[in-house]
Amino acid sequence: MTNGQMTFRQIAKVVIRYRIAVLVGSFLILLGMFGAIATRLQVDTSLDSFAEQGSQAQKVLTEYRDEFGRDGLYVVVVEGDVFSVPFLEKLKALHQEVQALELDLPSLKTAGQPATSDTTDNPNTILEKDGDDTFAFVDDDDDFDEFEASSDEPLGRLVMVGNVASDVMSLINARHTQKDEQGTLVVGKKLEPFPTTPEDLNLVKKRVLGDPTLVGRLVGSAGQHTVVALKTPIVSEEDSARIYFEVVAIAEKFNAENFKTLVGGTPALNASLNALLMTDLRRMLILSVFTMLALLIYLFRHLLAVIGALYVVFYSAVTMVGTLALLGIPLTMMSNILPAFLFCVGIGHAVHLISVYRDARSELEGSANERTERALVKALETTGVPIFFTSITTMVGLLSFGFASIRAIQEMGMAGAYAVFVAFLCSITLLPALLSFHKNGSMGRKDKHSQDFIDRFLQLCNAASGLPDDSGTGTEPLLARRRRITMLIVNALLVSIMVWSAAQLTVWHNPISWIPEGESIRKAFDTLDANVGGTANVQLLIEGKKGEGLGKGMRDHELIEALATIEKEIKAFEHSNHGKVIGTSTSLLDVIRESQRVLVDAPEDVNALPKDDRGVSDMLFMFENAGPEEIKRLATSDLSTSQMTLQIKWLEASEFRELTPFVDAVVEQHTPEGTKIRATGAVYTLVNTIGNLIMDLLSSFGLAFVVVTLLMVLLLGSLKLGLIAMVPNLMPVAMIMGIMHFCSIPIDMNNILIASISMGLAVDDTIHLLHQFRLNHQRTQNVEESI
Repeated sequence: MTNGQMTFRQIAKVVIRYRIAVLVGSFLILLGMFGAIATRLQVDTSLDSFAEQGSQAQKVLTEYRDEFGRDGLYVVVVEGDVFSVPFLEKLKALHQEVQALELDLPSLKTAGQPATSDTTDNPNTILEKDGDDTFAFVDDDDDFDEFEASSDEPLGRLVMVGNVASDVMSLINARHTQKDEQGTLVVGKKLEPFPTTPEDLNLVKKRVLGDPTLVGRLVGSAGQHTVVALKTPIVSEEDSARIYFEVVAIAEKFNAENFKTLVGGTPALNASLNALLMTDLRRMLILSVFTMLALLIYLFRHLLAVIGALYVVFYSAVTMVGTLALLGIPLTMMSNILPAFLFCVGIGHAVHLISVYRDARSELEGSANERTERALVKALETTGVPIFFTSITTMVGLLSFGFASIRAIQEMGMAGAYAVFVAFLCSITLLPALLSFHKNGSMGRKDKHSQDFIDRFLQLCNAASGLPDDSGTGTEPLLARRRRITMLIVNALLVSIMVWSAAQLTVWHNPISWIPEGESIRKAFDTLDANVGGTANVQLLIEGKKGEGLGKGMRDHELIEALATIEKEIKAFEHSNHGKVIGTSTSLLDVIRESQRVLVDAPEDVNALPKDDRGVSDMLFMFENAGPEEIKRLATSDLSTSQMTLQIKWLEASEFRELTPFVDAVVEQHTPEGTKIRATGAVYTLVNTIGNLIMDLLSSFGLAFVVVTLLMVLLLGSLKLGLIAMVPNLMPVAMIMGIMHFCSIPIDMNNILIASISMGLAVDDTIHLLHQFRLNHQRTQNVEESI
C-alpha cells in the first residue's frame, strides 16, 4: 500500500467517525454562500471585462472617463415620420420622461450639502445634482435643458433627487447657434419655437438636415429615424441593467405604428448579455441536474447515491459562485460555464467512488454498518489517489488561464481551479459521510456474469485493437497485431486531418452575435448602424499645451487645425470589406466652426476656422458664455483637455484591425509638439480582445500540456506511460477544433477555453484507467488482462 493510499484510508476513517459534524458544518457554509450570492453577486458582461488589462487604450479610456464620465450611451432609436407635428410632440414627451428617470441606485453617489441655501418662490425650477456630483438648475417646464441663469434671474429652489440622467440628447434639445440683433452669439434649440405649422416644419427640417453635426448622430439622412441618447454617471453593472430595463419600459410605452422604438447602445448590450447570461445559467443548471439525475438513477438505483453525487456538485458550484460574490469578483461570460463544467468533474469523482464502494461492499461480510464502513475505507483508499491527481491536472488546466491577458479569462481560471479543489474536498468528505448512512440495497450492482450495453460497448472497443481471448503472454497473435496497427494508423490519419482543419480556424469576437436573432437589442443595433451613424465609437482624448492665456489648452490654433486635419483624414477612411464605416464626429471643432460661421454670416456649408490663437480663443469664449453646458460636454472647465467622439458602424472585432492602426498613424502624424492626442473607445477594446485571443489560447494550453504531462509521469511512475497517456488526451482537442472548422464555427470568447477544458476532462478518464491498469499489471503482469 502506498503512502497516498494510506492517507486516504485515514481520511475515510475520520470522516466516518465525525460524519454528523462534517454534514452540519458543510450545510452551514452552504447557507452562508447562498446569502452571499443573494446579496453580493455581481454580473459583468461589459466589453471592458474582455480587454487586456494595462494596455495603453484601457489606460486612456480610464483617463477619458475620469474627465468626461461614461463613454457609452443608452440610445432609444425611433422610426417614423420625424418631421411631423405628432411625431415631434411624442418625441418631446419621450425625451422628457427619459430625462426625468429617477431610480434609487446604490452605486450612484448621493449629493452632499450644497454651498448655498438660496431659495425662491418660483415652483418651476429645481436645483438637481448632475452626473458630475454638482448641482444644476432644471426648469420643470423644460426638463430637457439645464437652466441657464443670468444675473437678473432668480435662483431655483434647492432639492436633491435620484435622477440618473447626467445628459440627454435628441432633436428636442439639439443645439442651434445664431446671432441676435446686437450681433451677440446665442445658443438655442433647433426646435425653438416648437413647430406647429407646415412652414415651421419645413424650417426645422431644413435646419436639422442641413446640419452635418446632427445627421448621422441624432437623425437619419432620410428623416425616418431619430434617437434619444441617455448618458448616466458610471454605475455598477447591476445598476446599469436596472437603468436599461427602465428605459426599455419607457420606450415601449411610447411605441406605436408611426413611432417604433428600440433601445440600443453599449450599456444596453451589456445589460442584455447579463440577462441572457443569468437565463442561460439557470437553464444549464436545471438541464444538468435533470440529466445527471436520470443517469445516476440508471447507474445506481439508490436514493442515497443519487443525492450524494448531486450534493457534491451542487455544493461545489454554489461555493464557487458564493466565494466570487464574497471577493467582489463578478460573474462573466467566461465564468458562467463553470457550474455546468463542475457537474462533469464532480459527477466523475462521485461515480468512480460510488462504483468502487458498491462493488467492495457486495464482496464483504458482516453487519450492514461494518460492511458500509469497510467498503468506504476501501473505496477512498482505491480511488483517492486518482481523484486527487485528476483534480490537480484539471486545476492546472484552469490555472493556466491566469497567464492570459484578458481579465475575464484570468478570473475564470482562478475561480474554476478553486471550484475543482472544493469538488475534490467534497468528494472525499461529504460523499463518504452521506454514504455512511447506507444500510440496504446493491446500488445497481449487476451480477458478475451479466452484461449490459456498456459492457458490450467496452468489449467492442477492446476487440478493435486486440483479441478477446488473447492470453497476454508469449508472442502476440498476428490478427491482434494487425488490428492494433490498423487502429493506430486510422487514428493517426484522423488526427492529422483534424489538426490540419484546426489550423484553418478563424478568430472571431462579436458580442452582438451572442444575442439571438429577433431580439430587440439586436434590431436596435442593426437599425442604428443602417440609419443613424453607428453604435461603436473611437474617442480621442486631447490635451493641449500647458499654461494659461492664448495658445494654451484648446485655445491653440495649431492644435485646432491639427484636429480638423485628423478628423478629415479619419472620416475619409474606407474599409476594404465594408467601405465607409465612420459616421459623424463630435468635438470642439463643431462649436468653433458654428460660431465662426454665424458671426461672419457664412453659408451653412462653410466650415472655416479662425486664423490665429486670438480667433480660436474668442470663439470659445463667446460660445462658452452662450452655451456653457454644450462646452461642458466637449471639454474640461479650464479648456485644457477636450475629446472627439467618432461614431462607427459595429463590426466583428477583427474587422476593426484595419481601422485602429490607421487612426493611430493619422493621430501620430498630425499631433503638434507639446500636445497629446490619444485614441481609445469600444473599437480599441474589441481589437485588443481579438488580438489576445490566440496568444492566450496557445499560452494557456501549452502550459497546461507541459504540467499535465509531468503530473502523468509522476502519477504513473513511468515516462513511457506518461507520454502514452497524453495521446488520448490531445485527440479530443484536435477532434473538436477540427470539427469546428468543418462546421464554420470560429474561435471566440465562448469557446476559446474548449482546448484546455476538454484536455482536462480527458485527463480525468485517462488517469482513472491507467491507475487501475498499473495496479492490475503489477498484480498479474498480463497486459491484456489488465486492460
